[in-house]
Amino acid sequence: MRFFFFLLFSVFLINQSKSQSWSEPIYIDANGINHSPSLIIDLDGVFHCVWVRKLGNNYSKIYYSRSMDDGLTWTLPISLTNNSDLRLEQPHIASDSYSNIYVCYDYDVNAYPDGKIQYLVFTKADSSWSQPIEISTGTDNRIIVDRNDWVYFFWFAGTEQYAYLESNMLSQIYSLGNWFSEACYLNDFLFDTDNKLHCIGNRKAGDYSKGAYFSLYNGEWNPYMDLTDYSFFESGLCLNSIGEPSFVWEQLIPENHSFHATYFSRIADDSLKQPIQLAKKTNSPSICIDQSDKVHIVDSQDHDSIYQLIYRYQTLGAWDDNIIEEDIYKYNETELLFKKPYIYLVYDRIESVSKNNTDEVIISGIVLRRLEILQAEEEFGMHHDFIVYPNPFTETVTFEWGKLPPSTFLMIIYNLNGQVLFSKNISPRSFQGNKYILSNFDDKRFIRDDFFIVKLSGSDFEKSIILFRVK
Repeated sequence: MRFFFFLLFSVFLINQSKSQSWSEPIYIDANGINHSPSLIIDLDGVFHCVWVRKLGNNYSKIYYSRSMDDGLTWTLPISLTNNSDLRLEQPHIASDSYSNIYVCYDYDVNAYPDGKIQYLVFTKADSSWSQPIEISTGTDNRIIVDRNDWVYFFWFAGTEQYAYLESNMLSQIYSLGNWFSEACYLNDFLFDTDNKLHCIGNRKAGDYSKGAYFSLYNGEWNPYMDLTDYSFFESGLCLNSIGEPSFVWEQLIPENHSFHATYFSRIADDSLKQPIQLAKKTNSPSICIDQSDKVHIVDSQDHDSIYQLIYRYQTLGAWDDNIIEEDIYKYNETELLFKKPYIYLVYDRIESVSKNNTDEVIISGIVLRRLEILQAEEEFGMHHDFIVYPNPFTETVTFEWGKLPPSTFLMIIYNLNGQVLFSKNISPRSFQGNKYILSNFDDKRFIRDDFFIVKLSGSDFEKSIILFRVK
């Protein structure tokens, strides 16, 4: 019996360690000096990307392209802005449920603090772009669409400010200063299924700043939660299937302020888990989560003056990584997006640097790669009619069927020594919709173990699944 469990566990480890490969680079724009890409996939499955193209000293424009074939080919880039001078930066893109496209950017950034926040709208029904519309004075814009198709614009002007577009009417401007006495700067945003907004950013704390988590619900900001005693340089967040946030950020290393590092943490059961340092000498981390609640991170790491683009992921509760690509030039911006069955990575990639008299000429492209994520039933060796998540888990595990099993089946849970911890006949009548939730892992029978083998036996199937608990 012990040999059987050892063999099954070994096969599981082998399957978990199978290396998946990122696609070859797909160029969205390979001409000129380009940076700061932002990617969105609308509800029709169309990919939209915006970025900055530098055209001269203190002169740049916002460019756009789209793909109708899952990012494999892209339209000829077009300029969305008609400025003949001035510097435009930090474009961000969003889409509503009608597949209308919204692009926000910083206008005339060299005029700081008098630069402007502007936006454009592509209306699908008319297949046309609007003229630029000015929102306010500010910098460091962000954009996100909520569950009601309200389009939120955020920017920094002494503290974080925001307004929202409802039925093409722009609201009044709100300030986080009305809720928090400290100046706040927000960096990334996501709405959950209850239309609660989750944010990550910095708050002023005396002469310093601290990285923190913020949330907005029904028009009211909740008290912030500090994530670290240091300020964020870059940060991002993602939400699991029950709306719990995970965070990634770049900060100074406490023991050596000459270097930056990538950190990860998450909130589970309303409490913050201890932050984990994933790697040193890193920058530009980005994060996303897949259909099985697995977190994926990409950042850039300096390795003996060779810059590596690193993919980081969890296997059986431990972090692992592999190199996507490496070069002598730094990768400045990365962004991750998940659309089943792929993770999409967009980034700016420096192609060459040369000297033209005394000026440095840089050629940098906007690049897309993708990584196929195994279906949950392939990843965990399960019957094709159902999937299980999350795995690893903390307290509960959900078995989700595409269709309900026709009859009662037997569920037996073993530890790795082959000891039976749990045995029960499961009736489809005990399901919640098409889901069966296993939530008794706090029982004393399960306290000592972190690995469990679940055997399911039905009239037409028999499968064994390995679960791993993270405490």
